[in-house]
Amino acid sequence: LMTGTQIGNNPLLAAYGAVLVAIITAFAIYDLYKRRVPNKALAFSAPVFLAAPILAAWDGGSWSMAVAAGQIIWSLLGALVGFGILLCAAMLTKGGCGVGGGDIKLAGLIGCALGPYGTMGMLLTACILCIPAALFCRMRRKTAALSLPFVPFLAVGCCLVFLF
Repeated sequence: LMTGTQIGNNPLLAAYGAVLVAIITAFAIYDLYKRRVPNKALAFSAPVFLAAPILAAWDGGSWSMAVAAGQIIWSLLGALVGFGILLCAAMLTKGGCGVGGGDIKLAGLIGCALGPYGTMGMLLTACILCIPAALFCRMRRKTAALSLPFVPFLAVGCCLVFLF
C-alpha cells in the first residue's frame, strides 16, 4: 500500500514493499541498540522512499504522467503528515525530549511511501503500541526520565499498514 495504492498482483510494488520493510526494520534494530537514527543512513535510503509515487504510477505495462503527478502530491502530503505530527510532538514536549530528530525525519520519509492516510494509521498504531511499553518500563524503572526508542513502534505500525 504505497501512497494509498493497492499492491494487488503487481510484483514490482510487492518487491518495493519488501525492500521498504527491510529498510525500516534495519532502522528499528539500530534504534533499539543505539537509541538514534543516523542521518547518513536516512540520506542513503531516502531515494528508495521517494520512489514510491513513481512506482505507484507504473501499472506493469505503462506509466502515466497524470497518475504520477497525483501520486507525487499524495506522497508529499504523507511526508508532511509524518514529519509534521512528530515535529509538533517534539516541540510540545519539555526540552524536545521524547521524539528525536531522526524519528521525525524517518516518519517523513515513510510518509512518502504510505501517503497521508497510511501515515496517520502508522503513527496511531505506533502510539497505541508505545503506551503499554512505556507503562511497563515506568513500572520497572522509577527514574524521572523515561527513554524509549520510537522507530521500532513506527516499524510495526508501518508493517501493519502494509498488510492491511
